[in-house]
Amino acid sequence: EELDVHATHTHSGPMGVTNNLKGALVGFDSVFGVYDENVVNIITNGVEKSYLKANDDLKQYELSKFSCLIDGVGSNRTDDRLPGDNLLTGFIFEQSNGDKSLLYNYSCHPTVLAADNLEISADFPSVVAERLGEYKEVIFINGSSGDISTRYNRKGKGFNEVERFGSIISDQIKYSEQKATKQSEIEINQLFVPIVLNTRTPLSINDALKNVENRKKDLNKIEAENGSALEIREKRAYLEGANADLMYAQNYCGVKSYTLDC
Repeated sequence: EELDVHATHTHSGPMGVTNNLKGALVGFDSVFGVYDENVVNIITNGVEKSYLKANDDLKQYELSKFSCLIDGVGSNRTDDRLPGDNLLTGFIFEQSNGDKSLLYNYSCHPTVLAADNLEISADFPSVVAERLGEYKEVIFINGSSGDISTRYNRKGKGFNEVERFGSIISDQIKYSEQKATKQSEIEINQLFVPIVLNTRTPLSINDALKNVENRKKDLNKIEAENGSALEIREKRAYLEGANADLMYAQNYCGVKSYTLDC
């Protein structure tokens, strides 16, 4: 009951870690990949080894907390005029021997690298960890980032953008950690809350197909007109959404809601 497992994702990790044979992901093999037990075992074995190593290294610590706002990284990925969440909260664990670890919570999909990158990457959290080398560990916990990504703040593509975003975050952490306040006599507790998610009623397959065709035409038109990188990226995002809607319509299992323990 004292072990937490937090997961996030990049677009530069292996596919095949979700079982798409039941539930809301039925039919989404083209998005999430065919379930691969070998990959799952590699991940779970790594988690277990990390836990056992940490458990052998327990020491007394002092806890400090800081928070800051991160501008120029995440925004609402559907419409950048809509509100997002740019608050970063950091916790510094300083052990009695002087070793420090940083745990930070920030709501943004670490998905700077696109599908054309075939190298496994932790995206911008890897740069943050690398630039904060004074910490023994730097641990990223994603917040409620469902509609938050770097889509509208990108100025380019590839690892240069990963470096740029990671630098923005790490620089702000370095500045803000100086104002961290000690948390005395604090206990870290967790609370599980059941949340009911209602599923969307899918479009008809014909309507979904029409949407895909219309989005393809929009993308082809803006590319033929030599539109800006931002305009092209936006049209591609709409096409991705339309394709997802089509898969959902083709594979909808009729389940009206799912209950998640959050």
